[in-house]
Amino acid sequence: MSDELLAVEHLAVSLPGPDGPVPVLNDVSLTVRRGQIVGIAGESGSGKSMTARTLLDLLPAGAEVSGTLRFDGAELDHRDRKAMHALRGHGIAMVFQDPTAALHPMLSIGRQLTEHTRVHLGLTRTQAKAQAVELLEQVRLPDPERALRSYPHQFSGGQLQRIAIASALAARPRLLIADEPTTALDVTVQAGILALLDSLRSEFELSVLFITHDLGVLASLATHTCVFQNGRVVESAPTAQLLRSPGHPYTRALLAERAETAEVPR
Repeated sequence: MSDELLAVEHLAVSLPGPDGPVPVLNDVSLTVRRGQIVGIAGESGSGKSMTARTLLDLLPAGAEVSGTLRFDGAELDHRDRKAMHALRGHGIAMVFQDPTAALHPMLSIGRQLTEHTRVHLGLTRTQAKAQAVELLEQVRLPDPERALRSYPHQFSGGQLQRIAIASALAARPRLLIADEPTTALDVTVQAGILALLDSLRSEFELSVLFITHDLGVLASLATHTCVFQNGRVVESAPTAQLLRSPGHPYTRALLAERAETAEVPR
């Protein structure tokens, strides 16, 4: 069995506009192996999140997609909406920057986690609750039983992100897309979330596509990084090599900007 889980080759996406299709991705190629964390870095509007939305088939009506997508050895056809929908959750899941976007404020955590697993895995109510407790334990959330009876507003931002990760893992996906999951968190909490993702990768051979605007975040997390600019991959290399000797001017500019920000007194 090949260790390649996801392969994106020459992906191009155009969205409908008033004067015709508007290109947003152009010739994007990347690979994620089983149990690997791959970073996608770039500024807002560079195409990072659009790539994730394409993999999850979350594009608006009228979007035009070309190129090749393979997941676990099978080629994906965006025209087959039923197959793409079946892949979402069980094959590929996503964690967003704002965990409240994935959690309903009026429903208990238990209800949200158990309904998720009952729909995707066909579990009974008792089985779903047991798995929800297990999921919260896996993301290191204290007192899972109590957490299931609680509501989103009763948790801190870092705790909510852990719950959102648990929700994304509920259907046992093989690839987790983490879209800026630590941006709104303070440095200490951010470090905890990064350590959690690396631990889950190791424990469950989970593959992760980690999207960020901050190359430094990837230093201790991703083994490989792709740098996006204007809908293209302008540099792709092992993370340590890319951070040590970036080959593209845009990558160097991102690193310089981060260094300048870090030097600003707080």
